[in-house]
Amino acid sequence: MFNRRILRLSCGLAVLACMSVQAMGQTRKIPAGLHIPKGNQRNFNITLRDGAGHQWQFQRYLNVYGGINYIYSGGLYCQINGSNVRSNNNMVWMNKAGDEVEIGPYTRNNCQIYRRAKVYRNQSLTRWMDIFVNTTSSKQVVPVRIYSSLNRNVSRTITSSGANTFGKKDWAFITEHQNVSLLHVVCGKRSKLRPTVNAGGNTIYANYSVTVPPGGVAILSYFEAQGNSTSQLQKTLSQFNARKMFSDLPSAVRRLIVNFRSGGGIEDIELDRSGTADVVIRKNGDVISGKIANKEFVIEPFFGKLTLPAKDVIGFVAVTGQESTVHAIVTGGQVITGKLTDAVITLTIPTGGELKIPFSRIKECSYRISKARPDDSSPPGPLIVLRTGDRLAFDPADLKCTFKTRHGPIKLLGKDLTKILLDHKNSGVHRARFVNGSMLAGILGPEKIVLPLKLGPELNVSRNMILAIYFAEKEEENSAKTHVILNNEDELFGRLVDKAFELVTDFGTISVKPENITEISFSVQNPGQATIKMWDGSTLQGKLSRQTLRFAVQPGPELDLHVGHIVEIIRPNALPPDTTVKLVEKYIAMLSAANYKDRQEAQEELIRMGPTIAPLLREHVKDPDPEVRQRIRNILDKLGAQVPGAGKTPPHRGPNVVPFRGKMMIGG
Repeated sequence: MFNRRILRLSCGLAVLACMSVQAMGQTRKIPAGLHIPKGNQRNFNITLRDGAGHQWQFQRYLNVYGGINYIYSGGLYCQINGSNVRSNNNMVWMNKAGDEVEIGPYTRNNCQIYRRAKVYRNQSLTRWMDIFVNTTSSKQVVPVRIYSSLNRNVSRTITSSGANTFGKKDWAFITEHQNVSLLHVVCGKRSKLRPTVNAGGNTIYANYSVTVPPGGVAILSYFEAQGNSTSQLQKTLSQFNARKMFSDLPSAVRRLIVNFRSGGGIEDIELDRSGTADVVIRKNGDVISGKIANKEFVIEPFFGKLTLPAKDVIGFVAVTGQESTVHAIVTGGQVITGKLTDAVITLTIPTGGELKIPFSRIKECSYRISKARPDDSSPPGPLIVLRTGDRLAFDPADLKCTFKTRHGPIKLLGKDLTKILLDHKNSGVHRARFVNGSMLAGILGPEKIVLPLKLGPELNVSRNMILAIYFAEKEEENSAKTHVILNNEDELFGRLVDKAFELVTDFGTISVKPENITEISFSVQNPGQATIKMWDGSTLQGKLSRQTLRFAVQPGPELDLHVGHIVEIIRPNALPPDTTVKLVEKYIAMLSAANYKDRQEAQEELIRMGPTIAPLLREHVKDPDPEVRQRIRNILDKLGAQVPGAGKTPPHRGPNVVPFRGKMMIGG
């Protein structure tokens, strides 16, 4: 028996997470599958068991109680401004399979809210989906807390990154309790919407801010697992595959999930694949298993005829309404759309014999899941995504293009980018996203794109045929970079290039250096009017004497940003002025003095200088001298500043222990 596998092309075009529906008073276009069919209604309480036999006992809030050793006194509530989403009539809808339930609607924050919970029977895992339907013609931002009250305190937390505290890069965490452990998956690995998490005492909660567009729908989802040991749940976490966990949902519903990445492109391309045999599904729904005997396939996309060796093909999906036209899914995440020249599948049947099935009778066909044809067909490199459904690999060095921005024309380099999106729903502009998280609006040129493909032929298409161009998946850490927010929703990370600029205040004109600034906010009504917060907390107000600020995206191009376009500039590591820097460096040098009294005096002087010198101190946490490292950590701790890279504490030298300073002479 084959299993449904949804082909995930991780390079797929980012789709708006919320699907538009009409405002209140009119019929909403709710996608099929958003709700459980309303045919099987039950009274609370409801108890379901997962694949490990663990009980999930649901109450009227679709919260859970009981569990292993009665760990939950009330787990997984959905709270909106402190109010629990609940069933209004103590009733719940259950699906036909008996593994998923739903309550709602509950009205809060101008939204109708529904809750779905699915208990997986093939593994120890449960999924919640909170569905928000905006009943107004304006955007709603809903503060959501997923809250759990427990019968045993949290004794330890282990996050997906291995830390003990949930951080910006984490997407899941495990909490240990007496004789019980719990796994909490709160967002996708690459999700932009991430919660703040608190796990302590006998409570756990995750806070989200969910944006629901006018008359639209948004879904918040998360997973929970129970286990008798942390090692069990660590294995569950290592095997967690969000794509598979959402494979029971239609693609239109999956795209509404705001804290997990959806599939991509124009639509998800789905294949029913088996781990034991090749599969052909006829248009009448009949499934035939066997072994596809074709040696190769000849397909004619619009950019030229191609011969695809069978070893490179994962499967084919028929294009509705177009005779013998298919989406060919090949290894490496590519999709080729075109007509098959010899549109017949030869299928060898295990019991004997051979069938020749014309593609005109086939809905889809696929090869079995194997190492050579994996279930998850993530691309190994850059892809260009077309409106025809094609996703084609190319060498980024071959892409010759320009990018016209309101800051001037720039050159885009593939090594600096994750993607260029050409299908912005609210405007005609394109958006380039950089590996450091910067987003920049502009127009990609030229109008005709000529690009050699990895498949062999040359692509020659109008720019309007392109949905997106993908270069890389991974973004780099940018927390230490200067962050610029522009008034068209662009965000840039990098550094201010100008060494200084003048600020005209009511009391005189002064020169300000970027490295001494923590934040600049600009007036909307009076462009150029700025409020500047300095390294020591002082505030300056005035008008910049220049119209533009030079900014370097790192890595990426340099731009001249008009001050009227800037909303805010944030600098995370502002430094004191040069005189203070020199004084700090003097005392840091004294921390390694031969005399204990000098070392102690230097430490006390640095503490007296206050937390504003923390960025300078952090540069020395890896000093080769173990005592300097330890004293720096002690100072940062005293100042209430973050201590990076805390490791084993070296032994502290007392006043009579003098470090060796100088060269060692061997043999006199």
